[in-house]
Amino acid sequence: MNKLIIVLSASLLIPCSANAADILNDESLIPDLSQDESMAVAPAGQKAFIPSFGGWFSPMILSETKSAYSLTTSMNVLRLWGRLSLGGNSFVYVRGRESYTAVIAKDKVSLSNKNDLDLDAGFVELATPRRAFTLDAGRKFFTVGTGLVLNGRGDGGDIVLKTPVVDLYAGGFYTGLIDKDSNPYGLSDKDLSDGAKRAFAFGTVERSFMNQTLYLFAVMQKDYAEEDSAEKIRYDSQYYGAGLKGDLGGGVDYYAEGIYERGSG
Repeated sequence: MNKLIIVLSASLLIPCSANAADILNDESLIPDLSQDESMAVAPAGQKAFIPSFGGWFSPMILSETKSAYSLTTSMNVLRLWGRLSLGGNSFVYVRGRESYTAVIAKDKVSLSNKNDLDLDAGFVELATPRRAFTLDAGRKFFTVGTGLVLNGRGDGGDIVLKTPVVDLYAGGFYTGLIDKDSNPYGLSDKDLSDGAKRAFAFGTVERSFMNQTLYLFAVMQKDYAEEDSAEKIRYDSQYYGAGLKGDLGGGVDYYAEGIYERGSG
């Protein structure tokens, strides 16, 4: 099977209102001055082996009531994280997730309950003082472009190299080690039953100018799902794209991204 898909997306973001706390806490509003050497500031960094930690709890209850029955679902997620500085801008980061789901019927008898423990993230980051070069290795979140093509967790690594001409971002990862119940790449029945076993490789080149950023990217996906002899379920794909994003002034941001997809399976 050959498949050709072209996707175009664009968005214009115009803020209506925001309180002072939201503006101060929004990191997207902090300008990137890495291209302007006269404005570059070397961060102080942290001393080696300084730990920090934290976590959060997210409870949620869904209730459905009809004339014949009522059903209540409780979903509770606890995330705990720890970070150990390696000196400067380098560190080790680990975040675990524990989720408990219970389904209760009208007679208050639990129909089902499930408890899942998973590693959300666990990686080491090595960076130069001005973060002109960054290397990550382990389980982490990967995003390419706007995230339309690739936006999720995996086990692998990436590098970021910032130069006066262009910025480079490249890496790869595998999804088969993620717990199948929290695996975000389930696109087939085999993915859902066994957990998606996919490998990704990607690369991005971008150039910033006058508060605008132009970028090109490529993403390759290889499917390693176990196939039944009677039916082929694997789908290998390639994505090539270009995008433009930036600030038009007056608090107006925009982005536009075009994607070309091809694949076979």
